[in-house]
Amino acid sequence: MVLSLRAFSLEITGNITKVLHNFLQNRTLQVLWRNSLSRTKPVQKGLPQGRVASPILFVCFLAYFSETLDVGVEYSIFADDVFIFCAHTSLDQVTKKLQNTMKNVYKWCNYWKLIISPEKCSIADLSKKKLQSIPRIAYAGFPLPWEQTIKYLGTNFSKTNQNGVILKNTRSIALTKINALKSIEYKNYGPRPKDHINIANNSICSLFYYSCSITNKFSETQYKACNSIQTMALRVALGLPKWIPNIELMKIAGQEVLSEKIKRLAAPQFFIR
Repeated sequence: MVLSLRAFSLEITGNITKVLHNFLQNRTLQVLWRNSLSRTKPVQKGLPQGRVASPILFVCFLAYFSETLDVGVEYSIFADDVFIFCAHTSLDQVTKKLQNTMKNVYKWCNYWKLIISPEKCSIADLSKKKLQSIPRIAYAGFPLPWEQTIKYLGTNFSKTNQNGVILKNTRSIALTKINALKSIEYKNYGPRPKDHINIANNSICSLFYYSCSITNKFSETQYKACNSIQTMALRVALGLPKWIPNIELMKIAGQEVLSEKIKRLAAPQFFIR
């Protein structure tokens, strides 16, 4: 019912609303254990797991989450992971803005019947300054724990792990995979060049695509380093020499420049009209 209301608020009308209603209503759950089925249990919350429509519906559900943010507070969402961050020269201002945001998130979640577990949340200070005191930021009266690092999209954020270190670590992983790709490429048998390109994309370039909401904060110099990893992987995949210009290489491979794709993927992907 809550998701149906969200659909109406997004001006989704017509037969699609009936489809959504039927998709979410009258669902039951059973467990198969040693060739024996348990009793059926009605499911009144959540989305069906493994269905193509479920991720899109969840995006629709979180469409207006940005309304909870105080001025100057930003956020990033991947699936059900929410990363909220704020930058300011004054620690008091950061604390005030984040606490106001937490209050708004709590009200928003109550209104839309969404449960957040504060014990699974954490806060980290990513500035280079040493905190003289630890501010108290709470969600629903529960003080959020402070940690040295926060993990988001496979990346550990800390005072020392900034963009340069993140790029260095990702590059190290990518180079290891490129060397593995070489062992396949230099054999007289094996996958076709098209398959090699797919391996380069899905195994190497995907390291940057997966965390695009982080890597899109890189500087232009860091973007060039990312692009060099892509061209290196594609040269290995296609068996092409270094003297071929990168522009020609990208045309032959039929690929988009890595930095441009990162920026495109980091932009909002769902436009609901």
